This record gives sequence, structure tokens and C-alpha cells, in this order.
Amino acid sequence: MLSLVLVAVLTATAQALAVPPAERDTLPIYLASASDSTHMLGFIRADLSEGTFVTTPSLTGMMDGGLSCPGPKPFNVKNANPDTYQWLVGVTQLGVDMGPGNPNYALLTTGTGSGRTNAWTDATGTLPFVSQAIGLTTMGPRLGTDTGNVTLTWTNASGAYGGVVPLTAFITPGGSVGVTGDFLMFQIDSGLDIHPENCVEVIFQTIQERPVP
Repeated sequence: MLSLVLVAVLTATAQALAVPPAERDTLPIYLASASDSTHMLGFIRADLSEGTFVTTPSLTGMMDGGLSCPGPKPFNVKNANPDTYQWLVGVTQLGVDMGPGNPNYALLTTGTGSGRTNAWTDATGTLPFVSQAIGLTTMGPRLGTDTGNVTLTWTNASGAYGGVVPLTAFITPGGSVGVTGDFLMFQIDSGLDIHPENCVEVIFQTIQERPVP
């Protein structure tokens, strides 16, 4: 188990969307290979594992979330288990900043949206110490079940690395979903560069409606 200490709220900004908020209430997130966006690797599972989100190939087991657009909004998790908290958050271990040359990373869980209270802390008994916003920006979906790629950013409260930095998403060897500001440095620091196939870089995508199994 990785020792994690920082909890961060995942917020989402949807830009130039023609679909009213009510039509975008359910937004399953699935993960595709970063090297081939047509290769779907699975959904984020609604059931937390040791306090963190993991992947699932099952349509019936995937996480649903709500996002009102436009403007930055917290990503509201609809069906997490346990359902103690309603917001998608991240927990990270190496301080408050992420960015180039920094191996810091975050794993996804649920939380109150601010402060220390989150499902990972409940599961492990370890307290993180501050909250920070992670930005999710999606340029879609627009109609039906069209997909929309999601980009992620981390806001450094200290202003390091220019303040806002892009994030790379990945699946750990244990199946947890994480993000980092420098994927290679994270791999080296974690010893995963020796077998990079064990930690897969992914992209987030959303669909407007839950697909039919």
C-alpha cells in the first residue's frame, strides 16, 4: 500500500457544450489507452477497493457521476460504494505540488470536497493534511453517446511550475487509478520503470448516457 497524505477535490469544466445540464446528469468515465484512444481498458468501478477507485470491465459495475455545465463544478459521484461521500477526490503522498521533474502522484477516491475527510482515510486510518483542486476539462460529449476526452490539471497553491500543470492518468499494477504531473519520474521513483507495462498510461473519456450492456 502506498503511503498517501494529500487529498484533492476533482472539479470539472465543460466547455462549449450545447447539451443542457439536465441532459448530462449521468457521466460514466471510462479509461482508454493513451497510445490508442480506441482501445478501451475499462470503466472506473463504483465499488471502492481499500478506499480507492479501481477499474472494471463491467458496464453494470461502473461509476456514474453528475456534472452541471458550463463552468467549473465538482464531479458528483452518484453510486460509489461505500456511499459516505459524494465528491470525486484525489489523495497524494509527496507534498502539495505536482509538475515536471516531480514524482508526486494522486490516487482517486471519494471525499467531502474539502478538508481531510475521505474514503481512503477511512479505509487506512491515515490522515492527509490539505485539500487542493484537480481540474477536469471535457470538450464533449455533445449528443447521444458521443465520447469526450477529458484533460486533467493540478493547481499548485505555492505557484510552483507556473501554478497549473497538466496531469497524466495511469492504472497501477494493483488496478487503482492515479494521476501525476510527471509520469516518467513517478515510474522511476516507484520502481515501475523496470517493467513499465505494469503501470499503464491512460486517458479519461466520458459518455453522455450510460451504454446498454
